[in-house]
Amino acid sequence: MPIAGSFTNGAAGSYPIPLNLARQGPLLPMNKLKKVALLALGLAGCHAQSYDGSGRFPEPTVSDDVFVQVPPADLDEVARLRTEWNAKKDQVAIAEREVHQESERREVAVAELHAAEAGVRAAKKGLDVALESDPSVRERELAAAEEKLEAARKEALAAHARIGFREAHIAELQSAVVLARARVDLAAARMELAKAQAVHRQDRLDARELSVSEFEACVREHEARVALAEVDAEAWTRKVKIRQEALDARLEARAAAYDRKP
Repeated sequence: MPIAGSFTNGAAGSYPIPLNLARQGPLLPMNKLKKVALLALGLAGCHAQSYDGSGRFPEPTVSDDVFVQVPPADLDEVARLRTEWNAKKDQVAIAEREVHQESERREVAVAELHAAEAGVRAAKKGLDVALESDPSVRERELAAAEEKLEAARKEALAAHARIGFREAHIAELQSAVVLARARVDLAAARMELAKAQAVHRQDRLDARELSVSEFEACVREHEARVALAEVDAEAWTRKVKIRQEALDARLEARAAAYDRKP
């Protein structure tokens, strides 16, 4: 089935989600949802935000001409946070690659479904042939044809379940990409805050005019976005578990059909 629908997470972008899976709704405990909601509402100096954090919010940065005047001895924390920021960006690349790989597995599952559906059509033709067989062997031929048709149908059902699992897993991995990008943005905000604090400590008028509180509010906003992305990622992990259980049930039914003796 085609992937449709989308979800967004601010600057992280939009990703497709299977519509039939998106309708399942949140699966997290209410106390976790309340905790995240309170965190989002308690942000200092926030503008109106949508649930996913895509509303407009100040993203202050320290200009290079001001930051360059900070002595090297005061840059250790900034250097540490820059290293962390780069590591978070590497995690985004890994998460995006996993989405691509799982999308390829879904294409394999679709091909398997097409083969299974062809098997059902062939089994139906075999049943038609059995109906026209000689009366002396018709009963035996019909029983064998019906068994083959039942096995083919269960193979097709298993193939459908496999696609459902792959699509749910893709959505889970896409939510991991959104979370990884949110963590990159948080790391960047923390680095800018450290730069602002380093500049603010300088005994200069332009340094004193820098509003550290704006950088602190930006960090809190990005912390909320990470928390919201974590909620989405955890929900999709639980949805994938449900899809896995459905797939296991279909595979067991398929195995039983093949094991049945004439």
